[in-house]
Amino acid sequence: MTRAVFINVLDKRALKYVKEAEKLLEKHKKKLFDDFFFEEISNQNLILKILDISYGNFWFILDSKSLNFAGLVFLDDFIGNKNNNHSAQISVCFMKQYFGSFVLDSAKIFIPFVFRHFDLNKLYAHVYDFNLLAKKLIRQVGFKLEAKLKAHTILNGKMQDVCVFSLIRDHKNESFDHR
Repeated sequence: MTRAVFINVLDKRALKYVKEAEKLLEKHKKKLFDDFFFEEISNQNLILKILDISYGNFWFILDSKSLNFAGLVFLDDFIGNKNNNHSAQISVCFMKQYFGSFVLDSAKIFIPFVFRHFDLNKLYAHVYDFNLLAKKLIRQVGFKLEAKLKAHTILNGKMQDVCVFSLIRDHKNESFDHR
């Protein structure tokens, strides 16, 4: 099993991975963010904006064998209050060479951590309908399609459908309910 290491952005060791994360986000930004996001940030640095909206809930993903940068994951849009989190949106991006089993193994480590650490009941992800690889990988991790939002946003000046996938925590068995 390929093992991933997660380093939170607030950890001083994280600084050395910021440039690689910035390049990865820049390369895949049109699979992660809509036109409205880019209007909102205007001249801001992309990674700085994401760090700002994720409030420290941002991790660099490393290959434990080489400690090479493999990807990133961040949480935002928490629903709940300071005493009771309910759900959060998860966004991930991996370097192409890590697609496949590394992504799946990373999810097996990270998702239980997130459910326990934040005491969440649900994680959800928005995936553009055209992003077939992301939809395949998220299903393999156990997320289920909850809805397809037709013409939900604008990307490259065109209306885009967005698929909402979710994973619900099974508190009884401390596993995931694959409804």
